[in-house]
Amino acid sequence: MPTKIHPALPFVALIFLLVFGASQRSIWYDEAITLQTLAADRFVMGPTGFVMLGDVGRYFDGTTTLSELIQRYAETDVHPPLYFVLLHFAGLVFGGGLLAARAVSIALVALSVWLYWWALGRTGAAHRSVYAAVFALSFAMVSSAQDARGYALALLCATAAWSLAALCDTPRTNRERVWLQAGVGLACAALVYTHYFALFVVVPILGWRTLRAIGDRRALALIGPAVCAVLFAPWVPVLLEQMTTRPGQMTGFSGIVDWIRGASNFVPAQVFSLAWPDAPEWLQARGRDLVLLAMIGGAAKCLWTWRDPSAFGAFSRLALWVPATGIALFLAASIVMDRWFMTFRYFVFFAPFLAFLAAHGALWAGAALRRAGGGG
Repeated sequence: MPTKIHPALPFVALIFLLVFGASQRSIWYDEAITLQTLAADRFVMGPTGFVMLGDVGRYFDGTTTLSELIQRYAETDVHPPLYFVLLHFAGLVFGGGLLAARAVSIALVALSVWLYWWALGRTGAAHRSVYAAVFALSFAMVSSAQDARGYALALLCATAAWSLAALCDTPRTNRERVWLQAGVGLACAALVYTHYFALFVVVPILGWRTLRAIGDRRALALIGPAVCAVLFAPWVPVLLEQMTTRPGQMTGFSGIVDWIRGASNFVPAQVFSLAWPDAPEWLQARGRDLVLLAMIGGAAKCLWTWRDPSAFGAFSRLALWVPATGIALFLAASIVMDRWFMTFRYFVFFAPFLAFLAAHGALWAGAALRRAGGGG
């Protein structure tokens, strides 16, 4: 009899892996800005221009209040404040050091993986551990867990919004639907309060709810968009003001062909990317090609089963709809605003959906090979 592995063991192993990685990385510029903000103090580089992990504490000394923190991000930064507010409260308990800040990211990534696994279980998905493993070990997740930045929080919010939106499409009482719809709106509002580029996930999800409201003639489906709009409305004036202060390195749009080339690289890189600098370039390229093919296969499978009425069918439809619509909106915004937003981090918000498509395609290909080999 084969010995069954307790579901918690891979989860614990993942946390150890993330902790090990976070403890080994040196601080980088954006993380220094995070710590500087929370400490309300000037960041001073070491004599060599680098700061070792053990020396980080001496460069940050001070405290800031919550109101000062929010005011800073409203007046002098181009990021929404939710992640930094969360980190502020965590710092009151655990301190404001780099490893404490990274521990918050690790906790958020671990919670995202658990939510992903739990939501798939609620849909009755077969092989949910495979989907969860691809998501947990994707480059977007592992790298976000090692950063004192807001991407880990965005991944959690995106996973929550997706899961709740999919569960809304399954048979439920009106009371349950109200709570789920409100949860979708709350998760989407949290997403935009974490990073403005998360709009490319929020708009497709809330757009899907609106289309369902129209198609099914169910006004309840509009609760999510309404909740998100009410919660984010106070920050809209700040957003409009900050839209005029884009980073200088984002030059004019250089053309659709170059954009497609970049996207075809960054999309699979969310799942597969080799951080080892001495890795052969061909291995990086072929790995991403295989992942992209798996994603295309997963997308084809989603289209083939588009009318599947099950909870897993709803989950799958959103897994394709959100990145397809969001990336198209991303391209449209780049053209209209004449900005070159082709940056790896601006695709990270699609990582939960892309990981699903990659796993979906790989499982589909595996099943086809077994049938071809007579394996049933």
